[in-house]
Amino acid sequence: MRYFMHMRNRLFPVLAAAALILGGCGGAAEPVVGVVLPFTGEAAPYGEHIREGINLAVEEVNATGGVKGKPLKVLFEDSATDDETGKAAARKLIEQDHVLAIIGGATSSVTMAILEDVCEPAKVVLLSPAASSPNLSGKSPYFLRVYPSDTLEAARMADMAGHELRLKRLVIFAEAGEYGRGYKKALMDRYTRIKNRKVIKVFNFMPGDRDFGAMIQEAAGINPDGIFLIGYMGSVSSLVNDIRAAGITIPILTSGSLTDDFPAVAGAAAEGVLFASPSFRAIGNKDQVESFIKAFKARYGREPGDYAAYGYDALRVMAQVMAAGDKLTRTAVHMAIRTPASEYEGVTGNILFGNEGDVVASPTTFIISDGAIMRYKDYLEAGGTPPGQPSDGNED
Repeated sequence: MRYFMHMRNRLFPVLAAAALILGGCGGAAEPVVGVVLPFTGEAAPYGEHIREGINLAVEEVNATGGVKGKPLKVLFEDSATDDETGKAAARKLIEQDHVLAIIGGATSSVTMAILEDVCEPAKVVLLSPAASSPNLSGKSPYFLRVYPSDTLEAARMADMAGHELRLKRLVIFAEAGEYGRGYKKALMDRYTRIKNRKVIKVFNFMPGDRDFGAMIQEAAGINPDGIFLIGYMGSVSSLVNDIRAAGITIPILTSGSLTDDFPAVAGAAAEGVLFASPSFRAIGNKDQVESFIKAFKARYGREPGDYAAYGYDALRVMAQVMAAGDKLTRTAVHMAIRTPASEYEGVTGNILFGNEGDVVASPTTFIISDGAIMRYKDYLEAGGTPPGQPSDGNED
């Protein structure tokens, strides 16, 4: 089927040659992959979407012969959106279940913890479908991700705020974990390089916080002309509602960690919110995207979101890496996935890992309009008004 991700023909000889020199280092005799995702806690919505994409990919792999003629097995563990729980789950998968590699986590903080304390010491590949902190780039030769670093997304949103919307005084609300720290730095570095643009206040909050009244009151008192929210969807939804309930009408921009449920979860307060994300519908091959959507709808009765697509591609990459060598070992997986010029075509676009384990994918800007997520470009072409532009039309 066309929506199957495939390696380019030139990749197989390279991987086969690499496999010949592999030792039989640690791992299973069966194709078994561990998955650590948040099914409870603050990031649970992302974990469930990613799991759906992974399960669809597993069914497709096994329907066409599995890996080396054996059924591909996937073992799921719940990180509970908690660093220590995530590390314990990864240790179990490696030490007791003898998985060849791990897919996970969804949040940058849990991913960093698993990488540093579990996967790198054990020399087990960790492939993330969603962790996006710039601080993960080049962190370890055992880390790769199919989801791009926030560096690109933050730059796009900084340009949106500073150039397109001409916002001069920005207030930032940022989640205090790894995700918020990395995104905040990338955003501020880019935004403050624009002439006469200042971040006048940063409010940090803990993941799971829902009481933002005092912060919002203080923000209103310093007269920003735009607010930027960096956090997971639960906190962002609460912030959007509290900001609008306080009578603040200036533009709200957010990081892209939103699922398709955001307009329904946040309600009317989400209207006009702007964000950017590497949406698979915008960057993927049209035929593959359409086939993936069709297969997902047949399996789950609804269209997939971006996190399902990235979960799907993560599993497809891992399955094909395992199939390329002549042995099923952890060392073989590591060497194969790190082979230069290893390129995959997925529903999220061409996947080519750089030296730092990153992929490159251009983010698309969206706006919530009439209770739905809409491409910002389409919104403008339909006659929509850019939020918050100064009435005098001057840049500075």
